[in-house]
Amino acid sequence: MYRIIAVLIFNILCSVMGIKKDIVFLIDTSSSISQTQFQHSIDFVYNITNFLRIGTQDIQVSVVLYDKKPIGVFDFDTYITKQSLLNAIKHIHKGIGASTNTAKALDYSRALFNLQNGSRSNAEKVVVTLTDGDSDDRISTKHAAELLRNNNVTVYGVGVGDFTHGSEIFDIAGKSANVYTVGGFDYICNLVPIMVPVLDPSATHHMVNNCPQEPSTTPHSATILVTNYSAKTSSEDKGKTGVIAGVTASISLLSLLLLFLVLRRKCSRKRKIESPPDDIIVGQAPRKTTFTN
Repeated sequence: MYRIIAVLIFNILCSVMGIKKDIVFLIDTSSSISQTQFQHSIDFVYNITNFLRIGTQDIQVSVVLYDKKPIGVFDFDTYITKQSLLNAIKHIHKGIGASTNTAKALDYSRALFNLQNGSRSNAEKVVVTLTDGDSDDRISTKHAAELLRNNNVTVYGVGVGDFTHGSEIFDIAGKSANVYTVGGFDYICNLVPIMVPVLDPSATHHMVNNCPQEPSTTPHSATILVTNYSAKTSSEDKGKTGVIAGVTASISLLSLLLLFLVLRRKCSRKRKIESPPDDIIVGQAPRKTTFTN
């Protein structure tokens, strides 16, 4: 109950005061991505941005394309109105494409968070990395992502394709809760209503029109994967809650037993002048069932 109230208060404050964030979208343009797939990536960034509160006192966006080297499309303060920003995103074009040097792209995004590139010192820093697979150098990529997080940058990984636990995208994001995947570029639009509230809790979001639903048989559909992460976290929380409840119940039971013994001893001393109480009931704490997956 208290958690729900806290979330509601936070959302109200965000809607009134706004939320300052500088967000970098890193878009993979390597040779494995076709022009059509790249367009799906652009639509994904466009649709997310369309729901965010854009402005110098709210959210600012920068876009970087990368293959073997990163290319900055525009800085945080290049477009400060939503319409101008959306127009700029809509007209981003893909190059020829080459290998995938995600490490350089992550390092490049880290360098963007400075006053010269329009970043604000009092804004939250976020990097959303969109990719269709592993990079050419996983060790360097992991190190670059760690440097970002060490600089208080939240990193999200958006994977398109066959990703499993242990894939490089989990190294990029740092934790599974920050990883979002779909089986193909056609379905990436399903992640828009999932990621919008993550990036901007005050935003009003909806499903993207004409967005095809990924078949439930696909192991990495957005709905299935996110649900699994939530279920895992919920299971862990329930386990911890169960342990705490068990300890609390044990302490309560021991306290009741101790009280019973004390009262019984006092009553036995007075048994000659008064009858022992017969209405003391030692209750057993209700057992909390914990389900584990």
